[in-house]
Amino acid sequence: MGFAALLRAKKLLIVGDNKQVSPSAVGVREVDIRQLHARFLRTLPFGDILTPDKSIYDLGSVMFASDLVRLREHFRCVEPIIEFSNHLCYNGEIKCLRVATATERITPPLVDVFVRDGARDARSMKINRAEARAIVAEIKALTSTPAFAGRTIGVVSLLGNDQPRFIFELLIAELGEEKIVRHQIRCGDAMTFQGREADIVFISMVSDTETVRALSGEMYEQRFNVASRERETACIFTAVCRREDLKEKDLRARLLEHFAAPLHRDPEKKGRERCESDFERAVFDHLNAAGYRVTPQVPAGGYRIDLVVEGHAGRRLAIECDGDQYHTPDMWLEDLHRQPHPRTSRLDFLALLGIELYPRPGVLRGRPSAHVGAFEDRAGRRRRG
Repeated sequence: MGFAALLRAKKLLIVGDNKQVSPSAVGVREVDIRQLHARFLRTLPFGDILTPDKSIYDLGSVMFASDLVRLREHFRCVEPIIEFSNHLCYNGEIKCLRVATATERITPPLVDVFVRDGARDARSMKINRAEARAIVAEIKALTSTPAFAGRTIGVVSLLGNDQPRFIFELLIAELGEEKIVRHQIRCGDAMTFQGREADIVFISMVSDTETVRALSGEMYEQRFNVASRERETACIFTAVCRREDLKEKDLRARLLEHFAAPLHRDPEKKGRERCESDFERAVFDHLNAAGYRVTPQVPAGGYRIDLVVEGHAGRRLAIECDGDQYHTPDMWLEDLHRQPHPRTSRLDFLALLGIELYPRPGVLRGRPSAHVGAFEDRAGRRRRG
């Protein structure tokens, strides 16, 4: 079907990702594939890559290698979630431009749950009933909470389709079809979530300490990459105790370590302590005293925004504090270029110059709140509750 579409095109744009789940020739004998390939495709240009385990993207990336454009900006997941895939598959080149609004954000974005009595079923080794029941109990509690009324939910298994099938049967019995449809609950393996997304995803590791074996290699990297693509929150349920039960190269060990420490930053610093200059602290204190909710050093697109003021209906104001002591004239252009595009980041930007706000040493003019007040008049805002 894909080749038929290619033959009809005057121009071709192929969008894909070879780090996500590749096609598979399940149910077809390998000897039959080799015979058909040798008979019909071997002499064709690029015939060596015309195999069932290759996608149209794989073919295009070889045939048109010089025209390949890599997209490095990411808009779906919040940064703590996408960082696992970023370092696993993309050498840290992905820039996350997603800054969740107050109405979107769920904290914490990563949750790991240890299921003490979890064990793979003796009859079906790809089912862990204790993990399944724990996930269903959590989904039942979540769907009964008004704050999560509009959230979509997914359940992904890191080991086959038996576990998600069992979980879905439990969900039908516990929740009923109405809630399943309302929250668009989908259960499956990594292939099920290829190209799809959900606000909250529950990951079932399935394995236990008695049957665990290392998962590594390109195929599993692709599956883990797809399985860890939640918009707001990822919750992993496991009967395995981190490093002591897993080998060093096991992808599950890397995933659990990421859940424990998703971002390399000082966890002790919170709120005002994250401000990096006296100027930022002065602006933070001024806006905080005026009743605004302010977050310092917000990551976006591989950079950090000095201050973000959250507004009404998901609108936010990003403030860049350009104090003369920390931002010399030759750095102003660099600061301008590093700001994420307003359409992609959904942020309004404001640059505050130290020379304007400090008419004399040690005195901060009431300019920050005036700027934010003008933003408030345009878009409305939410005061601290």
